[in-house]
Amino acid sequence: MPEAEQNSTVLAFPEPREVYLLDVHGDAMVEPLLAQADLWDGAGIAIRNPWDEDRFAAGIARGKDGRFIMEVGRSFGKLVFHPEHGWYCLGLVNRDEVMAGVTQQRIEEEIEVAKEASRSFTKRLVKRAAKKRGK
Repeated sequence: MPEAEQNSTVLAFPEPREVYLLDVHGDAMVEPLLAQADLWDGAGIAIRNPWDEDRFAAGIARGKDGRFIMEVGRSFGKLVFHPEHGWYCLGLVNRDEVMAGVTQQRIEEEIEVAKEASRSFTKRLVKRAAKKRGK
């Protein structure tokens, strides 16, 4: 398991938070999002603040094809859709920790690609040398 995952600070909510659309003034709408099509990339959304139920934490939905996250301040929220209950946010994780983990994963993938390219190049050199030697 990558180090970033082991040390990540995830705020998992005891109960999932309903997701609300924001109106043109930035206020949360009265009804939560109940249909899967109610959410789109770039939509202004909010969840009830986990520390103060009378306030909302506002953010932006990011994603497509029914798979979304919520950008809220310096955090990402995991959004899921339940057919009977609509959209929910399950918890928040620090954006910097997520990005560090993604960056580390990309670096590891690039190293693996470079190693494979190096092996392939070495194999071609060995094959050419063998052909020349056999002449």
